[in-house]
Amino acid sequence: MKRIIVTFFTFILFLFSATACKSPVTTDGEFVVITVEKAEENTTLLNYMNALQEKDELSFTIENGMVTSIGDKANTTNCYWMLYTSDEENSNSAWGTVEYQETTYNSASVGAEELIVKEGETYVWVYTTF
Repeated sequence: MKRIIVTFFTFILFLFSATACKSPVTTDGEFVVITVEKAEENTTLLNYMNALQEKDELSFTIENGMVTSIGDKANTTNCYWMLYTSDEENSNSAWGTVEYQETTYNSASVGAEELIVKEGETYVWVYTTF
């Protein structure tokens, strides 16, 4: 009986630690992917990113309303961070798309300061060369 109880609590601890350590931010080369699991109503992407930065889950800078760096990659003369999303209401495929892990994301129709995040949606920052 003692073995069953120890095994049960070990399993519960494992599940708790696995979900507690999950970050809503994935960094993969030229991509920074933010998946919104929970957000206050009317939270902008910029405010969501600021909260992630306060928790040391994301590092970025913004100047004059434009994201100028994420992590260790900063905008240059011909390389910029561009925003794409799965949120069809706030995107436009005519402005460009990007493929990430077999999913197509459309270009965001507004910037991070105006884009209201939605639970379950994904926001993809791509370091793009023009």
